[in-house]
Amino acid sequence: MKTGTLTFHAPNNNGSFLQAYALQNVLIKMGLENEIINYYSEKQEEQYKVFRKNNSISNLFRNLISLFHFGKLNSRFRQFNELREQFLLMTPRLKTEREVYQTIEDYDVIICGSDQIWNTEARDFSEAYLLPDIDKKKITYAVSCGSKLGAVDCDTIIRHANDFDYNSFRERSTLLELQQRGLKSSKLVLDPTLLLDSDSYNRLITKTIRDDKYIFLYTINYSDQVLQTAKAIGDSLNLPVLTVFTGYSVYKCKKFGIKVIYDAAPDMFLGLIKNAYITCTNSFHGTVFSILYHKEFYRLCDKDTNGKNIYDDRIDGLLNELDIRENSLGIGDNFTRNIPDYTDIDKKIEALRAESLHYIESALGKGNY
Repeated sequence: MKTGTLTFHAPNNNGSFLQAYALQNVLIKMGLENEIINYYSEKQEEQYKVFRKNNSISNLFRNLISLFHFGKLNSRFRQFNELREQFLLMTPRLKTEREVYQTIEDYDVIICGSDQIWNTEARDFSEAYLLPDIDKKKITYAVSCGSKLGAVDCDTIIRHANDFDYNSFRERSTLLELQQRGLKSSKLVLDPTLLLDSDSYNRLITKTIRDDKYIFLYTINYSDQVLQTAKAIGDSLNLPVLTVFTGYSVYKCKKFGIKVIYDAAPDMFLGLIKNAYITCTNSFHGTVFSILYHKEFYRLCDKDTNGKNIYDDRIDGLLNELDIRENSLGIGDNFTRNIPDYTDIDKKIEALRAESLHYIESALGKGNY
């Protein structure tokens, strides 16, 4: 059976690359032929360029940061491309939706997912990820609509989702909401990255940053509250806090004395988590890999105007499934060390992993669903 996967694999984002890597490896282990449909639109390419067009104040500011760190950011860009070429089986690049629709004729089954491909508010969203009017067997795996479902075009999602042969979602809250609105039978499954164990990712790690103890912070938005909380944890343990470049708000790290590594690609990201003394994160995949590598980790939250922690359906849904809710911290919260019980957590992951793999096998006609 020849399968094609349509997902977010091309952005220079650690989670995007690793979820694509994981799902493809799972499909190949099942004895299936798989290629990633290499849809990388010009809109998406522009979003992740080292330099953008100087057509706005934000882009001008971003380009100034890129100019100052050009060597390392360019190295990061190049390393992402090299990792995709080395570890992902892909079609030639496709730039348009029309090219996608033409290419999928070559496959027996199309798999859409994972990642936020059905987040209609994402800057790189494309209707191609919904496969409109495509008369071919098509399934979803661990699709996400992002963390702000209220802003998403749910009607469009449900209309197209009900045209798929099998559907599965990554977040329970999204699944329940869409089912209440008219989504037909669908399943809750694990993010692809959780279908593999840590040993399966070690082959990607080629670099060791440092041998001493450090705290690794992984964040996408670099909010002042999260940076201040991470620095407070580092100060309490007299340990340096390291982070990697994920976006242009990274400049705020300097104010808190947090060291930024600008040239880290997924291989270095994994190595930094694996070797960290403690990890801190407000990222879904930062949480996933902290768990897979059995780290003492803390999920960092911003607080609202009433002083209550702001939660995220993606991250906190996973923590609820694995019963690790006590590892959440917001600015000003008392820091008490808590090492998760990974014996119990691993058992929960194994059970959820078995259910998710069963869904894939059944949806692809390799078992009874």
